[in-house]
Amino acid sequence: MKVFAVLGVAAALATATPALAAPGEGPRGFGPREPREFSAESCAEHQTRLSARLTGIESRHDAMEAREAQVIERLTTLADEADAAGLDSSTLRANLETFADLADALDADYQDWHDAISEALTLDCDTATEDEAKAMRDRMRAAHDELRGNAEAMRAFVHETLKPDAKALRQALEGESEE
Repeated sequence: MKVFAVLGVAAALATATPALAAPGEGPRGFGPREPREFSAESCAEHQTRLSARLTGIESRHDAMEAREAQVIERLTTLADEADAAGLDSSTLRANLETFADLADALDADYQDWHDAISEALTLDCDTATEDEAKAMRDRMRAAHDELRGNAEAMRAFVHETLKPDAKALRQALEGESEE
């Protein structure tokens, strides 16, 4: 009985909302959006949305930098405590250097992406051609893809290398304090 109810609801949705029934029609469809024609008006709308998003992007970047600094500070303190207890913290210190290098690379990628967005915001929509707008969009996408790839590499490094090393050193430090 439940199967028929689900099928009935699915059929009703398919006939009532053509965007679900016909992929590619509209922003909530299953396929790509229909290409819009380039115009000064659409360019200005896009710049307005980009400008609004840029504020959020900047605040998230500031928060990310604060988290990176906090991680480096906490793990440096852990390494110092381990050294004071006579434990070997060279692996953690080497991983901290790698983390700092990854953070610097990520910051450079963020700056490239930010510059691409800022450049797109300076485009004169009244005189710009469609090819110029596409070139700007492609530059923003390439910079964003690079940023996402390096962010994923950093996330993987933290979860697969840095956290386990810090946890092992912390456990060894706790084991030393119990003795």
